[in-house]
Amino acid sequence: MPQRVIVVELKAVSGCREQVLSVLRAHANRCLEGEPGTLQFDLLCPDGDPDTILIYERYADQAAMDAHANGESIKQARREFEGLVETVK
Repeated sequence: MPQRVIVVELKAVSGCREQVLSVLRAHANRCLEGEPGTLQFDLLCPDGDPDTILIYERYADQAAMDAHANGESIKQARREFEGLVETVK
């Protein structure tokens, strides 16, 4: 099966990007350590846009991506950044 890649764009509430990044760094570490099919999880901060965070995620296959999407780590991250994020695309 081919690998899967997704790119997510989050818009943090103004002034909250560092808090969101902290939550996402912990989430990335949990995923890379505890989800065997998670191959890459990078956080990117575009220049000139202080509230945007891009996430680049690479998975071994669709099953690994599905396991991540339904896993406990993503549920925890969503709870932790609740109220700190305006949009997720």
